[in-house]
Amino acid sequence: PPPRSHSSRHTLNNAVTYSNSLFKNSIGIRGLQAICAALKINGTLRTLSLECNEIRDEGVALVTEALATNSSLERLTLSEIQMGDRGAESIAGLLLTNTTLGNTTSPPSRLLRNPITKIGMRALLQALQSNITLQTFRIPECSPESDEIARLLADPVRAAWASGEAD
Repeated sequence: PPPRSHSSRHTLNNAVTYSNSLFKNSIGIRGLQAICAALKINGTLRTLSLECNEIRDEGVALVTEALATNSSLERLTLSEIQMGDRGAESIAGLLLTNTTLGNTTSPPSRLLRNPITKIGMRALLQALQSNITLQTFRIPECSPESDEIARLLADPVRAAWASGEAD
């Protein structure tokens, strides 16, 4: 049988596809390259889950590059993909320019259960402060530096309250 990524590439190229879950699909870099090529031209896909595939930072870079030109994807799930700080920094760059990701009331974009440290979280938080369309964003769970990440999250909130900007 053909590899699953072949079927996914066909589905992503289909003009009527609105959602695609590739959960636990053993996607490698070659399969992800095909998916990303389709993402660059697909104008109807609204949700994509690459959850539980070990695409790592290299794969995240491919996805964020593809989404730089995609104006239809609203929800992206990248949980449990073994993404570290470089992948988080790639997503942070995307959040600074992409105005459709997160502009939805559907379930949130997610990065849960990835080994992201305070370096990657800092990049994500800085990007989130500039992103005005993202409505919900779930941060990594069980980070080895969870206390420090909580402090990073609290600092902008404290600053907003202190300046009177938070209502």
